[in-house]
Amino acid sequence: MNQHVKAAPAMAADLSRRSFLVGTAATGLVLGYAGLADSALAATTPTSFEPTVWYSIAPDGLVTVTCGKADMGQHIASTMAQIICEELGAAWKDMRVQLASNDPKFNDPVLGAQITGGSWSTMMNFDAMSRAGAAGRIALTEAAATAWACRPRSSRCATAS
Repeated sequence: MNQHVKAAPAMAADLSRRSFLVGTAATGLVLGYAGLADSALAATTPTSFEPTVWYSIAPDGLVTVTCGKADMGQHIASTMAQIICEELGAAWKDMRVQLASNDPKFNDPVLGAQITGGSWSTMMNFDAMSRAGAAGRIALTEAAATAWACRPRSSRCATAS
C-alpha cells in the first residue's frame, strides 16, 4: 500500500530584506549582461535579404518562401515556392517553405484575407508571386552590378552549377 509522506516541520526562513534586495540586484545584473552578449552577437550576424514579405534569402543562399495558404494536400506551398524559384533564378535545392502566421501582411494579394479553397490559390497568386521573385532577381542583379562596377543590363542571374 501507499504510505503518506509526512511534511517536514515548517522552518523559519532566514531571509532579511537586505539579503533579498542584494540577491535580486545580482540576478538582474547577471541577466542584463547575458542580454548584452546576445544583442552584440546579433549585431555582427549577417541578416537575411527580404525583398518582399513572401520570401527571404539567408546569407548561406537558402530561400525561405512564406505561403499564406493552407496546404491541404494540393501542394500550394511548393507551387508558390516554384513560382518564386523560377523568377528569382534560384536552384530548387536551395528552396524552403514555411506557412504564414495570421499576420495580415500575409493576406491574399487579391482577396485581402487568408482564404484557401475553390481551387483558385495558384490562379489568384501567380502574378503576385511571379512579381515577388522578379523583384528579388532585379534587386540582386543591381547589387551585383554595383559591386562589380558594371551596368545591370550586362549582368544576369543564373543558378550555380
